[in-house]
Amino acid sequence: MNKTTLIINNVPKIVECNPAKIVEKIIISDNTTEIGDSAFYEWGAVEEVFISDSVTSIGIGAFERCTSLRKVTIPNSVTSIGEHAFSWCLRLSEVNIPDSITEIREDTFGGCRALERVTIPEKVTSIGDSAFECCTSLTEITIPDNVTSIGYMTFSHCSSLASITLGNNLTSIGNIAFGWCKSLSSIAIPSKVTSIGKCAFHWCSSLESVHIGKGVTSIGKSAFEGCTSLKYIYIDKDKGSLDLNNACIPETCEIYWKGEF
Repeated sequence: MNKTTLIINNVPKIVECNPAKIVEKIIISDNTTEIGDSAFYEWGAVEEVFISDSVTSIGIGAFERCTSLRKVTIPNSVTSIGEHAFSWCLRLSEVNIPDSITEIREDTFGGCRALERVTIPEKVTSIGDSAFECCTSLTEITIPDNVTSIGYMTFSHCSSLASITLGNNLTSIGNIAFGWCKSLSSIAIPSKVTSIGKCAFHWCSSLESVHIGKGVTSIGKSAFEGCTSLKYIYIDKDKGSLDLNNACIPETCEIYWKGEF
């Protein structure tokens, strides 16, 4: 069956459509301002999407489970991307998050297993629950300084994630935020972070060293459970001023407090 290109013209808001099995490419032309909730949900044949700069919002689950989607171009005119918008686009390897975005919502790119790299814009202030969960090809991530919170399971099961740079204004790391990041070898927690959630680094089995900033006042239960390679923890606080009893730190791990390193 021959596949084809769908060109959408003069449709102000695109609403939920029945999947078209022969459409390989979607071009959303001028005069569309909104891609509605579930607009292209489970359009399994679509490989590429071009969105014109008239579009300002992409709805909840708009391209969810477009399992053949490899590339999408999102213009800077887009100021809002809904929850699950691109979740479980299994072949999505290339996506640009426009500089106009201030929030990455729940499960936006969860399950995008082919996604190798992504740049989070400087204006983003929060990254929601499961936003990049199960992005198993993602190798590195840099969190901008404007981000103040990382949600529940945000980067969990990102098994290839080897490099994480956290922004200087981050204040909280959610429960299981980096659970099962099995390629991660080190992490530095910035000084403004006050809480590290439960199971935050659960089963990061390659994690060898952790630097905890002076602002941390609580570490959740089992935060380092299963971190079987953990050798060193450096804490920028006076000795004994942080409760580590429930963090499940391996007995062989050496802990150094302020003034000891």
